[in-house]
Amino acid sequence: MHVRQVEMTPELASKLLEHNLGNRVLTPHRVTAHASAMRCATCNQGSINCECPGGWKGRWIPEAAGPVVIGEDRELQNGQHRLHATIEAQHVWPCVLIEGAPPEARLAHDTGKKRSFADWLRYNDVTQQSLVASVIRLLWFYDNGHLVTRAAWIRARVHLSPDHDQMWEFFQKNDGRVLAALKLGRNADRDITRSVATTGAAILMDVDEGECSDFYRQLSLQGEVSEQVTLLVRSLNGLPAGGTGGSKGDQQHQMALLFKTWNLWRDGEMVQQLRWRMGGKAPEAFPVPH
Repeated sequence: MHVRQVEMTPELASKLLEHNLGNRVLTPHRVTAHASAMRCATCNQGSINCECPGGWKGRWIPEAAGPVVIGEDRELQNGQHRLHATIEAQHVWPCVLIEGAPPEARLAHDTGKKRSFADWLRYNDVTQQSLVASVIRLLWFYDNGHLVTRAAWIRARVHLSPDHDQMWEFFQKNDGRVLAALKLGRNADRDITRSVATTGAAILMDVDEGECSDFYRQLSLQGEVSEQVTLLVRSLNGLPAGGTGGSKGDQQHQMALLFKTWNLWRDGEMVQQLRWRMGGKAPEAFPVPH
């Protein structure tokens, strides 16, 4: 086995991919994610075409990318997504290339535990890491317009999830917003997941912080509870199981009902049945809190 560092160029990537004969099925959105990280944040070009003053500034970190592995039979064992992304982005990066790996090495590729964004939050002394990671991801989806329709939400979860670098940057811009929302969301009724309750609080505080506090006091079922919040709790309880831990509905569906309830409560209105038509012949737009 031979290990060396090379400049991974689109031309070399194309040459290595000629021997990509027995690999996993290519996942296009993984290629797109890598290519996005390889492009300059300023001009959206790979390093080959970037002409920004000061040079290319992207999110691709070669040291974290892992080696590209070639087997004894010259077939590509590991790295096809990175190589395809190198071509797509037209980027050059320093790459560790392992050549002459034994055939059985295929069994060990990508089998270790993946580092999560919650692990990074823990490293940076952020409390409630798993919840904060889930809230940041959902809030990122909301702020980027991926909850607008059912199709957009499903596509975003599969193809457009932010990488750890994007989530960390987003957290640093919204840490005060999220940490304040954690205090409101933690006592919400158990029929609404904590990630939705907390993300909803972060969004509704931007509309009216004082009224959001009163609304979430009702969601904790403490003191007098309005008809609208009572209806929300009943509607959430009636949703089919769709989330984790036995929760009812998924995050988008729960948040849509939360925002509809907020609007009804602020407007002093009431309906007989609280629901959100996510599909069918006349799908309903995702509610905008006001």
